[in-house]
This record gives sequence, structure tokens and C-alpha cells, in this order.
Amino acid sequence: MSLIANQQLKDIAADRDISPQALAQEWILERLNWEGQAASLQDQRQSDLTDLTDEFHFPADAFDAPAVGRR
Repeated sequence: MSLIANQQLKDIAADRDISPQALAQEWILERLNWEGQAASLQDQRQSDLTDLTDEFHFPADAFDAPAVGRR
């Protein structure tokens, strides 16, 4: 971490009356939570777009059995 960023962390932590390590951990956990939510929203959007297509997916074994009644 740069000296300036380190000093900013110390100053903000002092203003909040907590240790710089505790503040950094809090911010990391908040960011991880935010990243997880963003990834979840992205997955949901992708799923919603997939659901809007007319594409049909057959089961993997759909064409394994011979056709019945055809000659």
C-alpha cells in the first residue's frame, strides 16, 4: 500500500475510533459482499436473457432410443 493510502487509512480509522486493521477488514468484507451481489445479478440477467430465446434444449439421451412405429 502506498504511504499516502496508508496514512489515509490510519486517519479514517482514528476518526472512527477503530484500528486501521479493523477498518481494512471491514472494507474488504463489504467489497466481497458487493462483488458477490454484482456477480449474482449478472448471473440472473444472463439467465433471464437465455429464458427469452426460442432455443430448446433436449435431454442428453433424447435421441438414443430408436424411433417406434416408423418403417
